[in-house]
Amino acid sequence: MNATSRNKTLLAYSARSNGATYQDLLPGRYRGWVMALSMAAFTLAFLGWLNESWFYLYDNPAWLNRYTEYAIILAFGLWRIRAERNPYTRKRLIILVSVVTGFWWLIPLLRPMFEPYMGFVWSQPVFPALHTPGTLSFFFTLLLVFLFGRRIICGFGCPCVGIRETVGFPFRRFSLRGDWAWRLRHTKWFFLVWYVGVMVATQFPPNTWTTTLVDMFALVVGLTYFGSFFIVPIVGNRFYCRYLCPYGATFGLLNHAGFYDIEMDTRLCVDCQRCEQVCDMGIPVWRQGKATGKITGLEDCMGCARCITSCPTDALEIRDARNLFRPQLRQDASHLLKRKPMASRPRVTPPPRPPVVRLSDWREAEQPLSTESLRLQAERCLDCGVPGCRNACPLGNFIPDWLEAAARGDWQHAGDLVHATSPLPEVCGTICPRHRLCEGACAVTTCFNHPPTNDRPIR
Repeated sequence: MNATSRNKTLLAYSARSNGATYQDLLPGRYRGWVMALSMAAFTLAFLGWLNESWFYLYDNPAWLNRYTEYAIILAFGLWRIRAERNPYTRKRLIILVSVVTGFWWLIPLLRPMFEPYMGFVWSQPVFPALHTPGTLSFFFTLLLVFLFGRRIICGFGCPCVGIRETVGFPFRRFSLRGDWAWRLRHTKWFFLVWYVGVMVATQFPPNTWTTTLVDMFALVVGLTYFGSFFIVPIVGNRFYCRYLCPYGATFGLLNHAGFYDIEMDTRLCVDCQRCEQVCDMGIPVWRQGKATGKITGLEDCMGCARCITSCPTDALEIRDARNLFRPQLRQDASHLLKRKPMASRPRVTPPPRPPVVRLSDWREAEQPLSTESLRLQAERCLDCGVPGCRNACPLGNFIPDWLEAAARGDWQHAGDLVHATSPLPEVCGTICPRHRLCEGACAVTTCFNHPPTNDRPIR
């Protein structure tokens, strides 16, 4: 199925029910108590900010001040790290939670270090103060983002992303997607212009106008940042990062200006569109890659690399300053996951029974495969973001869902899913021209039409 045949009527990935200790690249669906616990944590973080800023209750205790958010990130981060099944994302979460706990919480709390700065900042900035323009950490972070991309801070060290990646992970499936949601991303440039005004204002002695400008900016950022916690059940966990964050917008511009890039080898792409479904920022990764050979919406990319590590054919890769010295460095899924090239697992079909034997009974015309063979065949499913098999099925069978159940040996659940859309799946499956429908639309079938590249065999 080519790019022009895709349209809005096609079925996209449908989030599946997950336990509280399971999370993979694709978003899942979680029970009400998990989401309620996350909303309670968001509320406590908001109350901590309110108490530090206005209420001053209980003499700003550790459980109700600006450090409350970081304690919540640590607690939920440990839960989130355990839940994550993708090894690269797990490693990124370990780094993210460690940086937030150490640099944003413990160092300022236990050993506060005041930073040098340029201009007239109205309070002495304490390390890390990268949100305060003119400080040492601000310029150092800009340099790192220029060299290696926004993932240096947003992907691996930002508390704003940290709380959304840990506390907000049950709400990933609500991420806004589509053309209109993508166009709305331009709202953040208003906040960026305001932030630039703050940068300029802090270089001059304060007066009534500059004080109002800076104070209003701090108030609006705080209210939108914490206020966006309470709309995650309808907009997903990254609403603030996508549409409101002035700091992310600053780093996003450096994504374009610097050495960071995400490229796609369109010869390897099999149009599974997993890359678009795993992106919480709503970037149309597949469409941009197929059209230009690279991701053009880099200003919104925060460097989580979910699109890279979800690609089954290593079609996507990250490039940064290291490629200046190592042009052959290819930071694709195999590189980031430290995995060996996936061995080819060809399709195995049940062997036909001899006609002379079939004449004597009413059994199936084919010999059934063993349970282990069926399980291994089910593992070949890529779990596409836009499942070609289900879109080609006249009954709309839950094909990726029951293949996932079969791959883990849960035959009861797989059978329930098959019977959910067809009262006689055994009969329908026998007479269905599946080679022209689900199997003909399967992305795995397309994989075999791609020759291996750089000695990396295709699954």
